[in-house]
Amino acid sequence: MITTLDSEQLERFFAKLDQKKGGGGGQAYPTPPDPVATAQAQGAANKEAAIASQELNMINQRSPYGNLDFAQTGTSAAETPQYTATSTLSPSGQRQLDLTNQAGEKYGETANQQLNQVSGQLSQPVNFGGLGQAPTADLSSLGQAPTADFSSLGQAPTASFSGLGAAPIANYDSLGSAPVANEQTRQAVRQSIQDREQPYQERKLDQLRSRLDTQGIAQGSKAYSDAMFDYNRGLNDFNLGADKQALSQMSQLYGLEADQRNRATSEIGQLYGLEADQRNRATSEIEKLYGLQSDQRGRATNEIGQQFDFSNQARDRSLRDIEAQYKLDANARDRGVNELVQQRQIPLNELAAMLSGSQVQGPSFINTPQQSMQAGDIQGATYANYNAANNAYNQQRASQAQGKGATGDMIGQLAMAGATYGASDRRLKENIRKIGQLANGLFVYVFNYIWGGPEQIGVMSDEVRKIMPHAVIVHSNGYDMVNYEEVLS
Repeated sequence: MITTLDSEQLERFFAKLDQKKGGGGGQAYPTPPDPVATAQAQGAANKEAAIASQELNMINQRSPYGNLDFAQTGTSAAETPQYTATSTLSPSGQRQLDLTNQAGEKYGETANQQLNQVSGQLSQPVNFGGLGQAPTADLSSLGQAPTADFSSLGQAPTASFSGLGAAPIANYDSLGSAPVANEQTRQAVRQSIQDREQPYQERKLDQLRSRLDTQGIAQGSKAYSDAMFDYNRGLNDFNLGADKQALSQMSQLYGLEADQRNRATSEIGQLYGLEADQRNRATSEIEKLYGLQSDQRGRATNEIGQQFDFSNQARDRSLRDIEAQYKLDANARDRGVNELVQQRQIPLNELAAMLSGSQVQGPSFINTPQQSMQAGDIQGATYANYNAANNAYNQQRASQAQGKGATGDMIGQLAMAGATYGASDRRLKENIRKIGQLANGLFVYVFNYIWGGPEQIGVMSDEVRKIMPHAVIVHSNGYDMVNYEEVLS
């Protein structure tokens, strides 16, 4: 069963735990100040300071125009003194006030009499019927606004080239293929020459062989070989001549064909030039006609635009005349309305002047310096004293942890991080045992730090963070510390 611990139970538990740890000779855990009693003491001090500040600022004054006196006239239910400020006019100022009051009564009586006389007139609304109808700007006489009408011009001119038909082209399809130097022709001419020469060459060879046989020149001899060489050289010269003659005839035939094609091409080009020139002249005539028609339409358009501008100018002048007449009528009506309003307001203004009368100037007093008395900082002194005692207690705990290793030194620094902060990270604790619960819902534990030492009592930072996260900070070494002043308040 978990018991809810109040402040007195926690104080007794801390005292017993300190006696158990220190054997009765150690320093006890400091008792936290009672926040209610501390706040009440601070409130009483603030109240006394406020009363003293008020009494310092209530200074009686004397001036040629009158006096100002402060006097305590009672005490409130909260035993706070209550004061009354009394202003007294000088004899001259008092006489002026009496005369003003008498004059005000006479003015009031006169005003009431005049009000009875004009009440019938004032009970009726202001009548503007005599002014006639309010002026209006009548634009009906202007008729329709002018417009620029181009319908009489008909369709805009266009340059039409459809009557010219298709554009001329130079057609060389009828010429057929262009002439070429035909190798087959050369071969045919060469073969024809050789065919004509072949019987003669065969007879010449037979005659040469007969002559060599008659002379006794045997085949294979040098004389026989020389004779045959001469024959073959002549035959070769003939073949070369035949090739040259065949090439010459082929060139002549190609030249004739090319000349014939050039003459036909020239005739086609001349015909194309004539047709193109004729089309250019027709196109130029169409363009000139289009230019004349466009210029004529432009002049007609300008005339219509000028007439439109003249009509607008005349309409603008008429509008200005109507506007001027409207302003004159409106100004005349405004003056009539002002006259009626003034006739209505003059009696009211006279009544207001008589009823207001003149006022007596009240006495002027010097602005006294404002003093303020500050109450003593009872809360600050109380908690400073508690923090000092808690700091001394933490120093004692830190000295007990010395010599317990590096971890003990680190936790000792945690305990010194602030007078009201303590190392409460669950990772630094062992032998954790729940012993009670605070009124704010936090559980209270008894535990040992992991580096050894006596039993400690406190809360766990992870549980505090869920309820009051502002009471938990993280030290530079990564472990949590808890503000016990916040936890126990």
